[in-house]
Amino acid sequence: MVVTHGAIRASGRVCGYCRAERITRRVEIGDLLRHASRRQCSGLSVVYRENQQTHDRMGVIVSRALGGAVVRNRIKRLGREMFRRSKASQAPFLDILFLPRRGFERASASAGQEYQTWREHYAR
Repeated sequence: MVVTHGAIRASGRVCGYCRAERITRRVEIGDLLRHASRRQCSGLSVVYRENQQTHDRMGVIVSRALGGAVVRNRIKRLGREMFRRSKASQAPFLDILFLPRRGFERASASAGQEYQTWREHYAR
């Protein structure tokens, strides 16, 4: 039985961001921050570790220092979109935590491209 998460496009690619793809528990986030690898992109730190699931999972931590609620919510939307566009369809599957830094909104296009390139390379 094949389990898919999110909507399936005509190209066969799975798109969307369902509940099973979220890292929400404080314990999981803390464990990921302590024991995972890190990658720096433009205005963004990516914390990642392979998981035993059948899909990637993602979380976003946005500090209040980056701006008000509107700004922080926009940054979270951009992070979810980067994740959605670069989901892996085969192992290795990752737990990924995005930690945006100052200037992320200005550099979001280049950060998204760097992240997507890194994710494609990591899947090989």
